[in-house]
Amino acid sequence: MAWKPDNKIGGGEHIGRRLFNESKLSGAPDQNPWKGLAIGNFIEKRGTFSVDRLGRTGIEKPVVEYLKLRCLAHEASRKDSRFDGWAYLKPSKIVEAVSSPPVASEIRTQDNAGVDEDWDDANPKQNLYHAHVVIPEGTDPLLFAFRFREKVGTEKGVYPAPWIKLQGAVDSEQRRKMIETAAYYLAEKRGFEPGHETEDWAAAEKEIDATLKG
Repeated sequence: MAWKPDNKIGGGEHIGRRLFNESKLSGAPDQNPWKGLAIGNFIEKRGTFSVDRLGRTGIEKPVVEYLKLRCLAHEASRKDSRFDGWAYLKPSKIVEAVSSPPVASEIRTQDNAGVDEDWDDANPKQNLYHAHVVIPEGTDPLLFAFRFREKVGTEKGVYPAPWIKLQGAVDSEQRRKMIETAAYYLAEKRGFEPGHETEDWAAAEKEIDATLKG
């Protein structure tokens, strides 16, 4: 059974930033995967730096299993991207790197009346393990990214995930939720500018179906 986190991040937790298109994480034996990670994976311009809580004192496989659907939907929202794993640090190392601690911020969906829906492991729009790091006011996002990446390199904190394909069939409701989540990410990229809903849904549907076919 997967760990059920509370709203206080423990000192031993492993906090991971999702990595995309990192060829070194595919398993080349003569490469150190924590060296030379793409700086674009660490740049956030929204003032908060999104991360996943991967485990209490290490990376927990049930948590990673839970995050699979979320990572696939995220992957599908990024054109020509492939999810390859996480760059992770303990909370104290994050503070050393960027002078800001991770904060628990689970993502929960609401119904049409604005009431929180029950937790559903099959709903990729929910994320029980989501957290964020506030980028200190006045900090250049690029400088923040370099500092975080440098600390990951020092700590050798990379968890490859070349297995990030769903095992078994995805039912129609799971597929619909994955498309909905991917379309949300696409809309977010343009600041939720109205008038692109059908376009975003079609693009998300295409990417999700291609991802599920592997």
